[in-house]
Amino acid sequence: MSYLKNKISESDYVIIGSGMAGLSAGIYLLQQGHQVTICEKHIQAGGYVHSFKRKKEYKFDSAVRIVAGAEYGLLDRLLTSLGVENRDFFIPLKNVYKVKFPTFSCESGSTVQEFQESLINKFPHEKDNIKRMLEKMRQIYKEVREIEEGKISILNSKLFQKYSAINFAEFGEEFTDNRNLIFSISALWGYFGTEPDKASALYYSYAILSFFEEGAYYSRNSFSTLTENLLDRFLELGGTIYYNSEIIKVNVEKNRVISVELKRNRKIFIAKELVASGDLLKLVNQLLIPDDLPKRYKSKVNKLSLPLSVFQTYIVTDLSLEDLEHENFYFKSFVSSEIMSSFFKVEEREGLLAFSISCPSNIDDNLAPLGEKTLVISTFAPYDIGKDWHLVKQNFEEKLIELASEEIPYLKEHILFQESGTPQTLERYTMNSFGSPFGWEQSISQIYKRPQTITPIENLKIVGHWTSSGGGIVSSILSSYKIFGNER
Repeated sequence: MSYLKNKISESDYVIIGSGMAGLSAGIYLLQQGHQVTICEKHIQAGGYVHSFKRKKEYKFDSAVRIVAGAEYGLLDRLLTSLGVENRDFFIPLKNVYKVKFPTFSCESGSTVQEFQESLINKFPHEKDNIKRMLEKMRQIYKEVREIEEGKISILNSKLFQKYSAINFAEFGEEFTDNRNLIFSISALWGYFGTEPDKASALYYSYAILSFFEEGAYYSRNSFSTLTENLLDRFLELGGTIYYNSEIIKVNVEKNRVISVELKRNRKIFIAKELVASGDLLKLVNQLLIPDDLPKRYKSKVNKLSLPLSVFQTYIVTDLSLEDLEHENFYFKSFVSSEIMSSFFKVEEREGLLAFSISCPSNIDDNLAPLGEKTLVISTFAPYDIGKDWHLVKQNFEEKLIELASEEIPYLKEHILFQESGTPQTLERYTMNSFGSPFGWEQSISQIYKRPQTITPIENLKIVGHWTSSGGGIVSSILSSYKIFGNER
């Protein structure tokens, strides 16, 4: 483990955080011949894309369990640009997800055609509407890709202008008055953190279709394998990463960052630029002093809203779990406002209307011993519940297990290991304010308000899921590519 021993050091570029965006930014800069140093608060890289072990034989992903485009999509091209050539560790999923609604269950399939056939099977009278709606979503998806690849501009995109301004529920109503169908098409909203009535039709169409157009994948031996490949590439190019090295202050003179201060009286002088890949709220409100940024910029950042956080229960069982897909969603209502309200009822044993169960060991037997399976039960939850999460953690964990046991008979009697992470856990380990899983809330009202990578400070850049690129692995890497990868 590398640790900054000298009190004073210097680097061309210093990067705060070693998540997907931080590692990617470092690689792009190293490929251009710059000297790069990453400062990481924890003892391992990855941010949300890391795993942890329990009892030396159980391995769990901390957050991410699925990604799109690893073999022939956008992620594939981004990894190529980073020089990560070996991608044999990605495992394709035969179903993006399995979902259970109040009146039916279905599997999504792995292609747009399979997705369409699954929907038509459940809503046969809506066949033509389903085809028209998915075709429009494909058009939106393709146009957004062309924008990302620089083939067309946002100003020349009629679909971007129209569908970024309406939510996905309104978009669906252009094709059908069946709200249950619209909700079913948007069943992946648990990945995005914003319900269909609040998220832009543009964002939803692109995000949903990316899994079916580009393929959905898991990372063998957990998603830390992806982190390890990026880290190996960063080190291979001569980058330096310091662990246990939390930055506590950013020093600015004449609108330029000159140095960063770390705990234990350590300091790194910056010859060229500081790149912040972590929490923008902490950067703006804690690491910089009030006069370093224009009041207008700081006010805009602080007015942006955050999504709900996540409560996760990690389980090992000796049940076979053959009926589970990699990702399984359970909705007890078709009304998103009812579902969102239920997430705030933390102390009620009844009332939670949506949760998911992930079973990665069904496709990767490296995560637990033979005959045992790992599960992750997840649901959204508020960070602030009016009391310390430790006081209600056990009760909420039991409630989640009871809900999961309704779908997996005898689960409670066959648990070999269980442990939970609260929103406060997420904040502690990722430094994301209020345990935010996606940076800012990805609502339609904020689609144009998310900060750009360039800041008012001349040599301070920001990358990651707090920027305009949005949340997720691909978006985080893309944010670094847009500002550093294009310079190759």
